Amino acid sequence: MIKIVKKVTQLLMLCTFGLFVTQSQAASQKTQSHEKEFKIKGKIKGLTNEEGGYALFGDQYPNGYKRVKVNMNKGKLSYKGTIEAPTVIKLSFRNKNLSKTTTGGGYIPTNATTLMCVIYPGAKIKVSGKITDFIDAYPSDGGENDILKELSSKLHPVLNQSVNISLELDKNKKITAKEIAALKKTQEELGTQAQSIRVEFLKKHASSVAGLWLMEDMLVRSQIKIEEVEEFLKGVDAKTYGELSYYKALKDRVKGYNSTKIGNVLDFKTQATLGGETFDIKDLRGKYVILDFWGTWCGACVKGMPGLMEFRNAHKDKVEVIAVNCGDSDERWRKSKFTTGYNWIHVKSDKGDNNLANKFNVQGYPTKIIVDPNGKIIKRHVGETPGFYEELKELMGLETEAKGEDFTITANIEDINSTEGSFYFQEKGKPKGQWIKFPMQGGTVNYTGKVSEPTIIYINFTDNKVRKYSNPYKAGYFMSNVSLLGFVAIPNKEITAEGKASDYIEAYATGDRENDLMAKLNKQVHPLLNKVMNNYCTLGDKSLSEEEKKPVGEECNKLNEKISEIKLAFVQENISSIIGLSTARSLLNNQISLEEAPSYFAKIDKKYKNSMYYTQLMDRYKQLIEEKESKEKTAEGKEVPEIVTSESYTGKAFSLKSLRGKYVLIDFWGTWCGACIKGMPEMKAFHEKHADKLELLGIAAEKGGTDRWKSMIKNRGFNWHQILNGKDDKDFVKKFGVSAFPTKILVSPEGKILLRYVGEDAEFYNKLEELIN
Repeated sequence: MIKIVKKVTQLLMLCTFGLFVTQSQAASQKTQSHEKEFKIKGKIKGLTNEEGGYALFGDQYPNGYKRVKVNMNKGKLSYKGTIEAPTVIKLSFRNKNLSKTTTGGGYIPTNATTLMCVIYPGAKIKVSGKITDFIDAYPSDGGENDILKELSSKLHPVLNQSVNISLELDKNKKITAKEIAALKKTQEELGTQAQSIRVEFLKKHASSVAGLWLMEDMLVRSQIKIEEVEEFLKGVDAKTYGELSYYKALKDRVKGYNSTKIGNVLDFKTQATLGGETFDIKDLRGKYVILDFWGTWCGACVKGMPGLMEFRNAHKDKVEVIAVNCGDSDERWRKSKFTTGYNWIHVKSDKGDNNLANKFNVQGYPTKIIVDPNGKIIKRHVGETPGFYEELKELMGLETEAKGEDFTITANIEDINSTEGSFYFQEKGKPKGQWIKFPMQGGTVNYTGKVSEPTIIYINFTDNKVRKYSNPYKAGYFMSNVSLLGFVAIPNKEITAEGKASDYIEAYATGDRENDLMAKLNKQVHPLLNKVMNNYCTLGDKSLSEEEKKPVGEECNKLNEKISEIKLAFVQENISSIIGLSTARSLLNNQISLEEAPSYFAKIDKKYKNSMYYTQLMDRYKQLIEEKESKEKTAEGKEVPEIVTSESYTGKAFSLKSLRGKYVLIDFWGTWCGACIKGMPEMKAFHEKHADKLELLGIAAEKGGTDRWKSMIKNRGFNWHQILNGKDDKDFVKKFGVSAFPTKILVSPEGKILLRYVGEDAEFYNKLEELIN
């Protein structure tokens, strides 16, 4: 009764005491925020004033996580924040001792180089320990963090040893086969030890935040069976941990595993479609259905999309695809070319009740679940593997295409020590190829594959000896044919090659006309090309002055001219061959003009006109003709074509005509183009100098999504008109005949093209200055 009177009194006096109420609410919010507060404090010996950062994971954040940075002071860390629910976080540090970097410039991620803590409302966490080449420091709070410490203090040293072995195998090129075998055996033993630590921990602490986090992590990594998870969950205190995200995810995965077993009829309905309409898989009864779980962040997923589309389109009367996006923001998903450009059913997996990855127990990406016309699950497949679609055809009873014939390549290359060979393989008529890998021992190559026609293949090796690094610090390398073994794979043919490795591959395949011709060309070109590559490496040396680099650059130009002469002479004599067709394509529009190209084509024997290399040559010729025509239409002195698009950085419609009255410098660029980015500051400075009479328009030819484009514009201050290149009438690159980046076009205030220029240098800005003044 008293509570009711108080509420009525508050309502009657609301106007008079509005301010008091507002202040009370603020105080209440402050109290609630304080109740959600957590603190981390301590010291890690061996750390200096270096920055650490951690990610807060949980359903309360829009993307499922929130990154927060923590400043260090001589190894001391002190941070407080707020959190809605218990979660495990990883605190990382910028310290060279903790960097597990590979020779390729990447790194091997491991929990051993992070400080792991359990944060929760009211947590007061103390941290102590040291760093060596991993974080030998752990949290304590008298409860959940002491439990996590028990796991990390045992597991992290073992994980660190295993990663160090991986680095030794990656970086030590003098290691013998016997030493490699011993290290791999040790690594296997460490893996067994780590798994034992995890399992013993779960037996003791499954009912804890750390235990539930570990269990979900292990399940996603296929380190634990779903049946074992079910048993562990029986011992978890659901009253205490039932609302924890890890517990809910595990329950969903167990349920998803049981409901999506092979042989089960799939019941799947959702409104998380592109248009928000309800989708029911029952509506597709009568067709085979492929549920493809993917994400834009997953390289294997996006690489496999064209192959999936090709398969579906070839059998669209019998097969449908449901693409289930996981891990992307809603905006990124909707704008992805793998969403907008693929006309199948698109569904979004989100957090909470709509976490489809959990509900289908997806543990790796891409995962494909195959459903038959009666709705029954008949297959689960993880990854993109050769032969998968052939398996599907057989499983679905679809007509299979004729398979290619076997070829074998055997080679012995002296003075090289490679553990693996790989090559990029693209079949005729297929838009995308695939990387093929096979094991090696030293310099012995022995591989059998299939090709449907003679195909040029270049094998790549793991031996660092033949790679050409772009600078002395090995921060990236040039992929050059001189580092590869080239040959022509021919159906029903055994190909042999031999030679040696100096600082490049001096090995060639012989024994038939196609390989003899390829060897003839490469023996002339590769020694010269190797010198060019070595010179490029020298030019990447930042310790050299421009004067010291000048003669190196001049030698490169002379060598490249000589290489072009050799290739042209070869094509003139041998265009009617596989390597001749491929080489002719690379010379079009440079050594072979478009006007004289038909005279070369006339020499091609009709038996080669079914080759994919002939098709590629003709496609390139047509493309260059179109570019030439577009360049003529947009040459200096011509009226500039209109540019209209809604694909702008600001999101507003853009029209080039809106800039009439000022000079406009159109800059064709891309985030992937180093020369473009390098020249931006000078272009920006020139624009600022002449802002009263000059406008800039950037047209980006992006190869992926738009996030990188937007981020670069924002972070680097490219704050002028920016639009995207599009398709059809919005393909401005094609409309202006742009074939190199950056290309810059100056337009007069009246709309006339005054200048076309490829590249960017002092001469360019001198010309601009003359034209606008």
